[in-house]
Amino acid sequence: MDRSRPVVMLLDALNARDLDEVRALLAADFVFEEVAASGEPSRAAFVAEIELIFAGLSDVMFRPVRLSTEGDRDFLEFRAVGEQTGKFLGIPATGAVAIVSGVFNVIEDNEHIHALRWTIDYGGLRRQLLTAAQMTKRPT
Repeated sequence: MDRSRPVVMLLDALNARDLDEVRALLAADFVFEEVAASGEPSRAAFVAEIELIFAGLSDVMFRPVRLSTEGDRDFLEFRAVGEQTGKFLGIPATGAVAIVSGVFNVIEDNEHIHALRWTIDYGGLRRQLLTAAQMTKRPT
């Protein structure tokens, strides 16, 4: 996999918890497509969503799986693994290891990401965390 591609470099920046580098990889005209939180589809909105993930899965590490191109879009499939050390998706910390599957769908050039949409299996992730939460409950 070409590690000089901005979308691959994004995973490296996320793994390093280097939000300044994340911002630097996002072009001045960056659009965060389908932003989940309130606000503009901007760099700030993307970083805010990443911060929510880091707050819940503090040691999460992203691993690239496959990179493909279709038209003007690049698709980076990834797996991420981290321990749930904080409240996430409305579920208190469980200490369980969670596995996240997803795809970064981007428009990029040789230096920057201009548009990004990401798909994450939040339903599967939530089921993992709920199961872990139920397993950690002790009978009274």
